[in-house]
Amino acid sequence: MNKKRQFTLLLTLVVLLTSFSGKAQTSLGELKAAFKAHTGKVYFFTKDKYYRYDLNNKRLENKSKQLQALINWKGLPMNFDASLYNPKNGKYYFFKDDTYYKYDFKKGVLGSPRKLGIEGWRGVPTNIDAAVVDPTDSNSIHFFKNDKTFIYRHSDGKVTFTNSIGKRWPGVPNNINAVLLHANGRIYFFKGNKYYKFNFQTHKVEKIGTVGKDDWRDLKFDARTFPNHTNVFTPKAYPNHKPGFDATVNNQQHNDVHFFKNAKGFYVQYKRIRGRLIGSEFSIENYWNDSNNPVKSARLGSPSSYDGVLTHFDAVINEGYRYYHFFKGSKYYTWDSKVGEVVKRGNIKDKWSRLPSNLDAATFVIENGKKFVYFFKGDMYFKYNPKNTNVIKQWGYTTRFNGVPAPVDAARTNENGDVIIFYSGSSYYKYDLSSKKVVAKGKIPARLLNVK
Repeated sequence: MNKKRQFTLLLTLVVLLTSFSGKAQTSLGELKAAFKAHTGKVYFFTKDKYYRYDLNNKRLENKSKQLQALINWKGLPMNFDASLYNPKNGKYYFFKDDTYYKYDFKKGVLGSPRKLGIEGWRGVPTNIDAAVVDPTDSNSIHFFKNDKTFIYRHSDGKVTFTNSIGKRWPGVPNNINAVLLHANGRIYFFKGNKYYKFNFQTHKVEKIGTVGKDDWRDLKFDARTFPNHTNVFTPKAYPNHKPGFDATVNNQQHNDVHFFKNAKGFYVQYKRIRGRLIGSEFSIENYWNDSNNPVKSARLGSPSSYDGVLTHFDAVINEGYRYYHFFKGSKYYTWDSKVGEVVKRGNIKDKWSRLPSNLDAATFVIENGKKFVYFFKGDMYFKYNPKNTNVIKQWGYTTRFNGVPAPVDAARTNENGDVIIFYSGSSYYKYDLSSKKVVAKGKIPARLLNVK
């Protein structure tokens, strides 16, 4: 065989190999979710397609299909965030934004959309990245979002533990695409076209590989993109809302409530009967129209009214009798009532991790004997443990507070800390944390909204 013919055959072979290799490595798109089904097959989902993978033969079984055209997954929304097979009840769960769907594989029935954290999965955040069952305890489900991991326990009916992914899952990156429990007992985390094989027994990553090259033959995924909803909060506009108060806070030292609007701070004093507040709570709304109970006001920032505090701020909370935290934009200001001035300034995110700027309202509450602080913005609430303000405990839609409209302008609690009084526009709503419902509502007097 002459050299020219040898060269031609070699060139043809290279072209064929290159073509074959390129075809085998065609990307399937960005991985959105994955799980190992009760059948033993693994399902991978991209934006609008699914792929069924045979673990025994280590190969891709089916060609991609449009989700909406599938009989088995009929009604499933495209581009969802995460999926989960729950062996405890044999059902499949799909998560998208603030909604989840329960799917009965045997009956081929997709349930109606439900609100995440309100109609199930209490404490699980919206817009999650992935979810997987604990390989040693089917009572526990691990949820992942950004750099956090959340453990939900069926026996408690809520998230019982929150931690950073780096601490709970050493070696696993943040912002993963998907996670699944393999038949070999390992947990596989996927990010872009990389996978992280995690040994739950040794509690460490035992291998980092490339999808389609080191394992998961026939698969290849795009690098992850980050839409707006990867942030903990996506701003929402309310063009028809007419704001009322800027903020309000209880002043237990002087037995009055302080309201704030624009450049003014003003207070209404409580009435006491035999040393007790009326109804054993801050029930100022029951008699604030009383002309014998005058409203006293002063300009904010003056020596007589919160010296050093900015005007037109967003929210305020009091920490005991002494300290008040005022919030404006992305900053907070701590006012010390003992010295009568602002003693500390800082960035909100440095003290309250992942809390958004430009808040609507904030207040302390008492739940099951424990103190928490709630922040509100738009139709979202953010629940923190005040003793560890760098760890966010829970977030979800304010529809948890059934009967309270969004947005709210201000919020405070009663004397016992178990009733939140919300102020929205020209109305107020008393929400009982125990019964989980609005127990009273009414109008805010014009003399308060229009104080001079």
